[in-house]
Amino acid sequence: CRHPNYFGEMILWAGVTLAAVADSPLAPTDLFLASYAPFFVFFLLSFVSGVPLLEHSAEKRWGALPDYQAYKRQSRVIVCLPFPAS
Repeated sequence: CRHPNYFGEMILWAGVTLAAVADSPLAPTDLFLASYAPFFVFFLLSFVSGVPLLEHSAEKRWGALPDYQAYKRQSRVIVCLPFPAS
């Protein structure tokens, strides 16, 4: 995947939220609100500040290279899986 650090960040915040919610004395409404954190991080990194900026910068820098275009076709953007995208 092209952005494994962002994938790790999303997994980290999901884990922190699960650990916090699992043994929490908070009211159900507060737990529901706390569960929005991983989705907010995913939204920010996927659509606002992380991936779009890096993808734009990489496209400007290496967009004309055939090897880079092949790399983009064969790799996922965020989610890291053990098999190729195509």
